Amino acid sequence: NVWVRDATAPTMIFRDAESVDHETLQVTLQLNEPGTLWCQAAELSSVLTTPNCKETQLQDSNAGNDCYFETFIKGATADSTVFTT
Repeated sequence: NVWVRDATAPTMIFRDAESVDHETLQVTLQLNEPGTLWCQAAELSSVLTTPNCKETQLQDSNAGNDCYFETFIKGATADSTVFTT
């Protein structure tokens, strides 16, 4: 097994965004090479008060703290998660 480290970040291309219903936003993104996209919704840092995480508060170092995000894809079709290639 020979592994070659890919040190070049892929280019992410925005394709489409659509409001599917009153609580679902569908965003279509594309990479210029094989890979996985992962997104985290967050409020802009300029928002003064919000019960949600701000973009500057997202972290992946402590799963017990607020605004923790996963670094891998998870979901289930029973929860309406859609995986496409």
